[in-house]
Amino acid sequence: MTYEEIIAMIVNPDEVRPAIDAIIGDDTFVEGSSHYEVVEEAKAGLVNSINNMAEIYTQGTYRIPSNQEKAFKLFDLAAKYGHPSAIFNLAGCYFSGRGIPQNLKIAEELYQKAKKLDPSLKEIEWPSVPFATAHQLPSSSTSAPKP
Repeated sequence: MTYEEIIAMIVNPDEVRPAIDAIIGDDTFVEGSSHYEVVEEAKAGLVNSINNMAEIYTQGTYRIPSNQEKAFKLFDLAAKYGHPSAIFNLAGCYFSGRGIPQNLKIAEELYQKAKKLDPSLKEIEWPSVPFATAHQLPSSSTSAPKP
């Protein structure tokens, strides 16, 4: 996929609006602010904006507190529509246990899928599952124990 194709991905707003509303709940986005525009674009079906909303929750920006569970759900929603960066970010959630229990097998699968969709993601360093398993993961487990 080209960058232009990724940022132009649009889905049916009737499909995503209820999901986004359920995820963000009572969080207030100030009308006229840049993050409000991101939310409106996401609700209109722009998949790249769903990924950007997740980034807002990941980082806790625009006066919205960090919420890793909401970030995970938004990355997951955008990933369902094939957004490569969202799939990559979802892999990061599974890898680090942000918003979801850690699962290295799923993280690696998602990372490989994201790389196939967007070859530029190959340039980003990614700790492999063998690296993680060398750090005391049980060989039969797909999830790491919490420290």
